[in-house]
Amino acid sequence: MTFQQLYEANIPDDIYLQYVDLLKPYIDDSKRIIDIGCGTGKLLSLLRPYTKHLYGIDLDLDMIQTAKSNYKNITFMQHDMHNPLPYFADIAILSMDVIHFTKHPERVLVNVMDALDQDGLIIFDYFAKPLENLYEIHQTPFPYTWKRTIYGNTIHHVVSFNNKAYILKQYMHPHMNFLTFFKEYSYDVSTIQSIDPNKTIIIAK
Repeated sequence: MTFQQLYEANIPDDIYLQYVDLLKPYIDDSKRIIDIGCGTGKLLSLLRPYTKHLYGIDLDLDMIQTAKSNYKNITFMQHDMHNPLPYFADIAILSMDVIHFTKHPERVLVNVMDALDQDGLIIFDYFAKPLENLYEIHQTPFPYTWKRTIYGNTIHHVVSFNNKAYILKQYMHPHMNFLTFFKEYSYDVSTIQSIDPNKTIIIAK
């Protein structure tokens, strides 16, 4: 079992399916969808019945290689979301708190908007509630531990299994009002409660 497999297995199917349900009204077989921070590509694979124009980017090369191996009919590329995006699209997704993997959400979102057509749509989730420190021990899909520590506006994750520790860093954005940000760019914005009680999902179009 690899970290990439653990990542995919540890996200409940309900979270993926909530995104699929939210996107269905906006998708037809002509729509181009880019998943920013696509991880192992599972969300894009669930959108494959609705359109063939699917693109995923992620900074983590191991995630991209896993995605390419699992889903050969979807286009994946290693890419830093802080740089102009490599594909144009009708719909952009930043799911599973991808926006918290940057210190500069404004920069990322401007890149996303630049990659969309005039009638494009952006959908992403963010932590709408303060997080707490935690330590969890899991036995499935295999034994591992997850420790989350909050330092000011920084979130440190340590996932340990097979005698290895994987460290991830995220950032809270207390300065950032996402609704105001999008309205300043003339986007219509709506919000939906995520299945994850800590998160809110934004749909901006």
